[in-house]
Amino acid sequence: MTDTASATGVVQGSGARPGGRRLRLRTVLLLVVLVPTAGIVLPALISASRAADERSAARRVERDASALVEIIDARAAVADEETVSGVLSLGNDLGADAERMGELYGVDYVAQLERARAVVDTLPVITEDPALADELEALSELRARLDDGSATFAESNATFNALTAAIDAGWERRFGQLRDEMRDATLVGAVHDRVDALHGTFLALSAGTDRVILATRYILDEPSPSDVAALLDAGSRFAMVTAPFGERLGENGTEAWRAHLEDPSTQRFEESLDRISASALAGEPSPLSTDPVAFGEVFVDGAPWSAGLNATVTAAGEDLRLAGIEQADDASYALQRNTIGAATLIVLTVIAASLLARSITRPVRRLEQAAQQIHAGRFDLPAIVPHGPRELADTATAFNEMAGTLSAVEAHAVALADDPEAPLLSESLPGRTGRALQVALNRLRSSMQVAEQRRRDLEQAATHDALTGLLNRAAAFEMLDHDLARMERSGGTVMALFVDLDGLKPINDAHGHAAGDDALRLTAEALRAATRSADIVARIGGDEFLVAGVSPDGPRAVEETAERIRRLVSE
Repeated sequence: MTDTASATGVVQGSGARPGGRRLRLRTVLLLVVLVPTAGIVLPALISASRAADERSAARRVERDASALVEIIDARAAVADEETVSGVLSLGNDLGADAERMGELYGVDYVAQLERARAVVDTLPVITEDPALADELEALSELRARLDDGSATFAESNATFNALTAAIDAGWERRFGQLRDEMRDATLVGAVHDRVDALHGTFLALSAGTDRVILATRYILDEPSPSDVAALLDAGSRFAMVTAPFGERLGENGTEAWRAHLEDPSTQRFEESLDRISASALAGEPSPLSTDPVAFGEVFVDGAPWSAGLNATVTAAGEDLRLAGIEQADDASYALQRNTIGAATLIVLTVIAASLLARSITRPVRRLEQAAQQIHAGRFDLPAIVPHGPRELADTATAFNEMAGTLSAVEAHAVALADDPEAPLLSESLPGRTGRALQVALNRLRSSMQVAEQRRRDLEQAATHDALTGLLNRAAAFEMLDHDLARMERSGGTVMALFVDLDGLKPINDAHGHAAGDDALRLTAEALRAATRSADIVARIGGDEFLVAGVSPDGPRAVEETAERIRRLVSE
C-alpha cells in the first residue's frame, strides 16, 4: 500500500505541475513587461540628467584649462621680454650698449627685444586686463628707458617682477574659479588628477621664479639673513613640488618636464643656482657678484630654463583640457547610449514576452543538443542561458557548471601535456570534482617540473665545464664545426684562439688546488669580459681554453681580441 500511495502521489504531482507552470509563466510575462518598462524609464532619465551635468562640467573644465594655458603663454612671453631687457639693462650698468652686449654674447638683442615686445603687445590676456594697468604703465616707462640706454638692471628686474606677480595672481584667481566649479561637479578621477598636476607645475614655476629673483638679489645686493633664508626656502619648495612630477603629470606634462630636465641650459642653470645657494648657506658672497661677465653668462641660461618650466605648465594645462574633452565626449556618449539603450530594452521586453511562450521547448532542445556535444567529447561549449521555468533554469545552471568543469579539466590536461609551466595551470578548477582533480594534476605537474629540471641539469653538465661554467671541449668543437661550415658556404673569417694559462701549477703547489680553481674561474670571467656574447668560450683542458667565433672584421679584429684577452687575463 505504501508503494501504491507513492505512485499515486507522483501522478497527482505530474498532473498539477502544468497548471502551476502556466501560472508561473504568466507571472514572468507580467514581470518582464511591466517591471523593466517602469524600472528602465526612471533610471534612464536620471542617467541622462547626470550625463548632461557631467558634460557641462567637463566643458567648463576644458574652457578654464584653455584660459589658464593662455595666461601661462602670456607669462612666458613676458619672461622672454624680461630676459632680453635684463641683459640690455645689465649692459647699461656695465657701460656697454646693445651692440656691445650682442658682440659679448653672440646674440642680436635688439632684434630679439623687438620680437618679444611685439608678442607681448598682441596678447589680450595682458593688454586687456584692467588688473595689469599699473604694471603695463611701468613696463612702458621701462621700455623707453631701455631704448635710450638709461634703465638699470635693478629697475628692469623690479618692473618685470611686479608684472609677473600680477599675472600669477590672475592665474591663481582663474584656478580658484576652476576649483569652485569642480567642487559640486561630477568629474572622473583623471580630471581631478590633471587639475592637481597643473597646480603643482604652477607652484613649481612660482617657486622657481622666486628662487631666481632671490638669487639675483643675493648676487647684486647686500643680502640680509632673511633674503638668504628666503633663497634657501625657495629652493626647498621647488625641489619638494617637482619631486612627484614623474608620477603625477599626464602624458604631455611628463614629456615637457623630461625635455626640460634634459636641456643642457637647464642643467647648467640649476648647477649655477645650487652654487649660489651653497654660497648663501656658507655665508659667503657669490663669485658672480664681482664678475659681471660671468653673471651674464650664467643668466643667459635662465631664458631656456624659464621657458622649459612654462612649457611644462602649458603641457599640464593641455593634459587637463584633453581630460575635460574626454569626459565630455564620454558623457555625450553615455547620454546617447542611455537613451538608445532604454528604448531598445523596452522593445526587447515586449519581444521577450512573446518569445517566452516558447521558452519551454527551446531550453529543453538546447539541453539535449549540449548533452550530445558532451557525449561526443566536445566540452568547450557556450554557456546555456537559463531560460524558461525555474526547474529548467536550475537544470541549465547545473549543466553549465558540469560542462565548465569538464572543459576546464580538458584545458588543464592539454596545457599540462604541452607546457607544465603554462599560466593556465595556476588557475583552480571549478566545482567539487574539479578541486579533487586539481590535487592530482598539481602532483603530476610537480613531477614533470622536477623531471624537466633534471633534464636541464643533465644537459648543462653535458655541455659545460663544472668549475668555470664555460663550454666544455665537445660542445665547443661542435659549435666551431658549425661556424666553419657556415663560413665555408658564405665566406668570412673564423677565429680560433687557444689560451694556455701560465703559472697554474706553481699556484696549486704554493696555495693549494682551491686557489688554482679560483685562478681558473677568474680566467674564465676575464675571457667572458674580453669576448662578444656570440663568441665560443670554452675550457678544453686543465689550464687550456678556447676562444672562437666568426670575425666579420677580419684578421685585425682577431689580433685585437687576442690582445684584449691577454691584457684582461694578465690583470
